[in-house]
Amino acid sequence: MEPEGLRTSETTRQPGPAAGAPGGGVGGGSEAGPESVLELKGVDVPVAGAPSLLAVRGVDWQVCAGDRWLLCGPARSGKSSVVAVAAGLMRPAAGCHRLFGKDLSELRESERTVERLKVGVMFGGGGRLFPMLTVLQNLLLPLRYHGRGLDRAEGERVGRLLEGLGVERYAYGWPGDLPRAVAHRVALARALVLGPSVLLLDEPTLGLSGEETAWWRAFWSGEAARILGSDLTPGTWVVASSDPGHARDWSGRVAWMEAGRWRVDAAAGAGEGLRPAAGH
Repeated sequence: MEPEGLRTSETTRQPGPAAGAPGGGVGGGSEAGPESVLELKGVDVPVAGAPSLLAVRGVDWQVCAGDRWLLCGPARSGKSSVVAVAAGLMRPAAGCHRLFGKDLSELRESERTVERLKVGVMFGGGGRLFPMLTVLQNLLLPLRYHGRGLDRAEGERVGRLLEGLGVERYAYGWPGDLPRAVAHRVALARALVLGPSVLLLDEPTLGLSGEETAWWRAFWSGEAARILGSDLTPGTWVVASSDPGHARDWSGRVAWMEAGRWRVDAAAGAGEGLRPAAGH
């Protein structure tokens, strides 16, 4: 399918995914299992741009290697702020934040950057593409900014991302001229360009057609490895969305946010029964 315009609760671990598919396990608990890649403990999440205000309070959340999480809640419930804190792009107002087992508050900035670069983020609101750069330049920017350069292997990675996501024909186009669906896929490509092991997607289907939304659901449900190759596919996924319909066929864990509160569903894959609890 091509994009538009181209034509705190108990956690339960489940069996891991099939080879080549995004992780299907669920986070939580202290039992032996996959390593913890992201942990928020007693975290108060500030509002982006207004650190004196809190978006979500008391977040206890552990994501292990191979997990798949859906963060669900209405608009302005704090999903984007949680994503920013989880990725290490914003500091929590209180609590402990660990990436790959390391407490970020104890690291120097250079050490924090090393850990942050293992996490790819597709930002909401159109992906925050730089309008003065072409699509290709937007993808190359993270490589150059972090001193990776563009050797043959990196060039092949960029080419495979553009081709696999069906946006190679737009490589020399400007973000402002892109159809919404294309812009979302370009933002996805940029989030993947550094080869992260964890991928955070903030509202990837917002404003898209039903057909394009179906493409995204298939992508994060296992098609990513087929489309991009297993070497370009992260093992751990977090999707933040205001569309509760995504929970119907979600095989991982679901966390709900509303009115500054955080709640993790007790069971995974509960389908249509997944809805915010009364008062949340």
